[in-house]
Amino acid sequence: MKTSKKLIGVILGAVTAIAGCASVTEDGAVSGDQAQTELETEQESDFVVLDRMGRPEMTNVTIGPGMKEIASDPTKPESEELIAELAATTVVVSPHIKAYNRQNTFHPKAGEREHAKRLLSAGIRAMDTIGLLGDDQDWQPNEIALITDILSEDALVVDISKPCTIDSQSFMDIEREEFVRRGGKTTDPESAGAHTTCGGRNLNDDIIDDVLTMWVKKSFDFSTPENPRRVTDRLDKPTLVDGNTSSTFPYVGEPHADFKK
Repeated sequence: MKTSKKLIGVILGAVTAIAGCASVTEDGAVSGDQAQTELETEQESDFVVLDRMGRPEMTNVTIGPGMKEIASDPTKPESEELIAELAATTVVVSPHIKAYNRQNTFHPKAGEREHAKRLLSAGIRAMDTIGLLGDDQDWQPNEIALITDILSEDALVVDISKPCTIDSQSFMDIEREEFVRRGGKTTDPESAGAHTTCGGRNLNDDIIDDVLTMWVKKSFDFSTPENPRRVTDRLDKPTLVDGNTSSTFPYVGEPHADFKK
């Protein structure tokens, strides 16, 4: 699978979009002065949420590419008060990204999940239409609504009754089952049926490739290396001294030799 130069542009564009919202816009992006005020205010606090981790790459690779659409949308369906309340951090990024990171996954306030769905939808649409492989649009509007409803509750879901090995490629297996059960269709020949792995995320998962493959090709097939729909950045898991992660605590492999000095 060849990686288009557009992939690099999309990733860099997403990073720029996330980090570059330091001027006032109709969408409420903070100015440099406002950002400095936020920084000074936050530094007086004992606890600051800079980021939260649910499913991997929900902000950078999934939401990031849709920031241009969000910034140019004058409708602003979510509450400005909600954004202002959640947004302030010590990192100058889009207030929407800051608001998303401030949300409490398990106890969302009014409007928070709708705000998350809006960001996720814009990002998936952007990734689906970049023409990376010269294909037509894969994600239909009703399917984007389905998957964002699932993803807006942003936590890794694990089924401890199912097999979970260091190479089980279980990422999004449970979410894939729910998506298909609720009427969504993937581009994989065999995508229906119950999940067979524990879900969650393994240390050996190539998460960037997995997320790119989902949004660009609507494929959830991460266990087949020769999957013709797979999109790759050609960067795989780190080469560890012992060749792999461990099946015993703390599960990570030995550090690189240079870090042992």
